[in-house]
Formats: sequence, structure tokens, C-alpha cells
Amino acid sequence: MKNMPVMDSKTAESLGFDPLTVGYQLPRELSMLAKTLDDLRRGRIKYCLVDVDDGIAVWRSSRTATIAVPGRPCSQAIGGKMSRLTSAATKGKHL
Repeated sequence: MKNMPVMDSKTAESLGFDPLTVGYQLPRELSMLAKTLDDLRRGRIKYCLVDVDDGIAVWRSSRTATIAVPGRPCSQAIGGKMSRLTSAATKGKHL
């Protein structure tokens, strides 16, 4: 995370990013920020750091989209994983 550029909200917005988190208070919340960035990297989600009033926020690309298949809910389009989770949750079952 060293030397990672931090931009202002107008620049981030113009590049197609949307807010994901509130501002992290550095250095106190550095480990939480690092875990968030690790998750985004694992998911191959584009992100940036934005200077906000209450610290450094993480913004993610708004261009990351869910694949949709006509006639099917988005959850079914990603291998049915979400549909299994949703049906289990609505039936009160634990996975």
C-alpha cells in the first residue's frame, strides 16, 4: 500500500468510481483498510483511495458489472450460488 496515490472525489467520480467505504482514520485503522484492499484485489475489482473529510475512503469501479442472462435472475447467471443462498435464507435454513 506504500506510495498508493490518493485522489479527490471529483477526480474519482470522473474516472467512474463510486464510494464503497467511509473514511478510515489512519494510522489507527490501517489494518482494516489493508483487509478491504486485499478483498478487492482478490475479487479483481478496480478501486482507488479518495481523500474525504473524515479520512481516506475506498471507492470501487462502477463499471464492474454482474453478468445478466435474459429471463433469469442475476443470481442464477453466476452459477446458481446466490440462488441457493437466497432459497436457504428464505426457508430459515443454515448453510
